[in-house]
Amino acid sequence: MMNRGIMFILLVIIAMPTVVANTMSLDEPDPPRVAFVMPTFSNTAYSIAFYNFYRLHIDDNQTYVTTDLQFLNVTVKPGWSWSKGLDQFLKATIDIMPQLFEGGRWTIIDERDVAAGALFLDNGSRAYDVAVCGFIEYVTAREYADFKRFVATGGTLVLNDACNFLAEVAYYPCANGSGYLSLVNGHGWAFNGTHAWRSVYHRWPEENRNWVGSNYWKWWEGTHYDGFDANTTHPISEFICSQYGTHVSGHYGAHEENKIENMTNTRIVGYWHFINCAEAPIEPVAAYQHDYLEGTVFHSGIMASEVLCKDIFVASFLIGAIRMGLGLNASHDILYEEMYPPITTTDTTTTSTATTTISTTNGTTSTSSVLDGADPYVIIVLGTLMGATGLGLAIVVTKRKQSFTEHLMRDRNALAGLSAWQSRISL
Repeated sequence: MMNRGIMFILLVIIAMPTVVANTMSLDEPDPPRVAFVMPTFSNTAYSIAFYNFYRLHIDDNQTYVTTDLQFLNVTVKPGWSWSKGLDQFLKATIDIMPQLFEGGRWTIIDERDVAAGALFLDNGSRAYDVAVCGFIEYVTAREYADFKRFVATGGTLVLNDACNFLAEVAYYPCANGSGYLSLVNGHGWAFNGTHAWRSVYHRWPEENRNWVGSNYWKWWEGTHYDGFDANTTHPISEFICSQYGTHVSGHYGAHEENKIENMTNTRIVGYWHFINCAEAPIEPVAAYQHDYLEGTVFHSGIMASEVLCKDIFVASFLIGAIRMGLGLNASHDILYEEMYPPITTTDTTTTSTATTTISTTNGTTSTSSVLDGADPYVIIVLGTLMGATGLGLAIVVTKRKQSFTEHLMRDRNALAGLSAWQSRISL
């Protein structure tokens, strides 16, 4: 006979709803106002796909290439690619987001949905006030046009990572929900389904300059930056300065950055500080706000997802940008402070502590850590019964995710040191 305690727990699990995120569907009276976009297309391109072709034909000078084309038309692979730090941040802050956004609900949408028109409702109005993108290098033509329209009609687009909108792809959905992704033009190649040929590197440079305000600058390795200068009158800059100092030391060394090419209607939030000023381009590498028609683009200027879980001021930029898109003040209670180690600034030092405990059903605690190179996926399921207190069930599942295929001529910066976060990670 089944133990009554086990049977009771099973009933609780069956009866309770599954909690995925603090979100609501668009047909609810109070739909989400912020959408975080999972960069499925860029994740696919960096799987066993486009970069295999690029590597195999790096020195190919043929007019038309007809071999290895299977790498330019591949099955879609959902994921966060080089934006996995943004994914980690969302999991770690899921419980405090309602307070950070002062009640504004949020959701995660797949890039495939954006390509199908998910940024807008059937009546043509915007479905969200704010859209947040991480590493979104590869986009479809419709997707690109919709992001531009989203901003033009009053939306706020927050680009957390550099190298956005570099190349065009085509997405072919399938009945099973996966579909296929093909390169169209950009990153030095064009492809029409039967052959490939050399082409432009930037697909939309003039358009990006106009409505985004910047373009991808370069890829490099090593340590070329040592922090961030929050020395402007922008509200986010003033908030960062008030909390962490004018010059904030950070973990970002280099990877890929954008440079600002359009200062019209552009306000600098802060400058990324070069260790050797001779390496800096003429145009600034900076976090900024660019107004386009009725809306706004916020851009970190760097691959900010790589340090979002390490540098608290980077998180403050992201939260501040989203809050401004919601019509709120950039300044806010730093509810996420305890997640970060102490930081070093020129005139202010902030210290904090973090724990790595996970509560269990019997009231005890256990400590866990995340190994370097691991991509933790933690699923926490909690069940409660009306009238009962202190009862819950937590099931934690972690798995190591296979690393990305070799990143052609790019730094393989891995997120590390996230053990202090595991107690907050949740889907």
